[in-house]
Amino acid sequence: MIATGSTFYATYRDISDALLSSKLRVSKEFLFDFLSSRGVLISGGATREELIETVASLTHGYNDFEEIYLQLEVAPRPERATHRVLKTPINITKLQDAVKAIRATRQDHHEAINVIVSEGGSTKIKVEYTELDHGKTLLRQRRAKEADIEVYKVGQQIRLRYPANERLESIVNSLVESMQKDEKSPIQQEIIDLTNFDKERRTLFFKSLLSGLDGYEFSDVIKVAVDNEIADVEFSDAVNEVPDSELDEDQDEEDEGVEVAELRAEVAAGVKSFLKSAALDGTGVLHSKELQQFLDSGFFISRVIWQVTQKIKNGNKIEIEAMLENPSKGTGFRYSVKGYYPCKKDGSHTLTRRQAGETIKKSVLAVIEDAAMKAFLEHSKVSEELPKGGQS
Repeated sequence: MIATGSTFYATYRDISDALLSSKLRVSKEFLFDFLSSRGVLISGGATREELIETVASLTHGYNDFEEIYLQLEVAPRPERATHRVLKTPINITKLQDAVKAIRATRQDHHEAINVIVSEGGSTKIKVEYTELDHGKTLLRQRRAKEADIEVYKVGQQIRLRYPANERLESIVNSLVESMQKDEKSPIQQEIIDLTNFDKERRTLFFKSLLSGLDGYEFSDVIKVAVDNEIADVEFSDAVNEVPDSELDEDQDEEDEGVEVAELRAEVAAGVKSFLKSAALDGTGVLHSKELQQFLDSGFFISRVIWQVTQKIKNGNKIEIEAMLENPSKGTGFRYSVKGYYPCKKDGSHTLTRRQAGETIKKSVLAVIEDAAMKAFLEHSKVSEELPKGGQS
């Protein structure tokens, strides 16, 4: 059980506000059924507001509250994943001891953290917790959530894959810190962090990732997001050069120079006010003229959605996303499998994307992680060879 830390009593106003604010989710049919199952008869012509007023005025037990709460729940979108590699060998006993230790230190976080080893030998750390969202009505502010930190042994190394959010990141950090206490030397970790990459190498990292998935053939990029620090915007020749037709022929060279400078300043001010990031959609966007213009002007790739095809007969087409959560800092590398397109009998793929199951997700995520780490290490070596003043 998760320690809640407090007892909550739903009042008439709490229930009424929650049901009224969920117009698209709680149907009149549910409200009629809820009332009739409790022996409350109401006119079939009653409005939704009248039904909610009646429901909210009743005395509710725990099961009633749970039934209402389930109607208010919205299935959350799958979170993007992230991972890290522990190069120091860690066995299951050390992991269990570390989990036991952080449970004691994180009591105020209202979490349940347990190591689960399946019959097949796979290991995961299950985290159950309550998420608070104070922007919602009181009845909907608390939401029970659960997440898994998947533990994989890759050779002599341990790979931890988990949802990319602050809570799970904090738990993983605590786990590593706890295991470190029993180690004589520092636990070596590999984490994809592009902080020390200049803009060109951040773009090269993503380009290497696109075509680096083992067992998959690059198909197409359908969305690219680019970012740029405004202070680093460099104008192309098209902006720097002003046609002679825009200048008064009677002006002398000095006035002409002043006008050009003013025009450049005006354009620069406009760019700095809004051009911090951009997104391009469509097939073939990776090789589009528009993307190249952005990259030539000092932008770098910070998010990409692309498609790859399995290198097997009748292989599926997979759609993948990879991004930086904090593009300007180069941190927060996240990725996900957005879905797949089944291969038809004629060898083509369906036009409609389907949701990927756990089997597909896990195999593709592992390939993404391998390709991302390979690209990161490859371009890290190049970055380390640069002089310190050569990075943006």
